[in-house]
Amino acid sequence: MKVLLIGADGFIGRHIAYDLKSRGVTVLAHGRRTSRLDQMGFTTLEADLADPKTHDPQFWAPHLADGTSLVDAAGRLTGSEAAFAAVHEH
Repeated sequence: MKVLLIGADGFIGRHIAYDLKSRGVTVLAHGRRTSRLDQMGFTTLEADLADPKTHDPQFWAPHLADGTSLVDAAGRLTGSEAAFAAVHEH
């Protein structure tokens, strides 16, 4: 099984990533800053959800090929209204 985990560099996302990995799942760990995820041994996809190009389904399509599942653990606690909309709506 393969999973694209959006928001893997956050507190909840990191715990989900480790749990999936411990179960033998191949995890593609997305984050705004992936250096910590790289150090933890994950294959990573660096992308800022506030960037409009990530709002296009075609941005994500190549990473969801071959039946890859998607888990969205992205979230913001602080920031502008536009940042909240980018992460939680778009």
